[in-house]
Amino acid sequence: MAFAHGVVVGNEFASIEVSVDTSGHCARLVLRDVVSGQSRYIDPLVLEALIYMPDDVMQSLADPNLIVSD
Repeated sequence: MAFAHGVVVGNEFASIEVSVDTSGHCARLVLRDVVSGQSRYIDPLVLEALIYMPDDVMQSLADPNLIVSD
């Protein structure tokens, strides 16, 4: 896989490493939880959807009561 160097973005609640995967058909973000190692690939269409998502919907996604960890 071709990855650009990642950067860790964090606060007292979460630490996420953000990098870019260029090995596929188009570049996409890779988000990796530093603690668990769980990762998700996000393509440009999903990123654009996040930009236009209403604030109340975005805030509901970050509700700690909805986060399930194994």
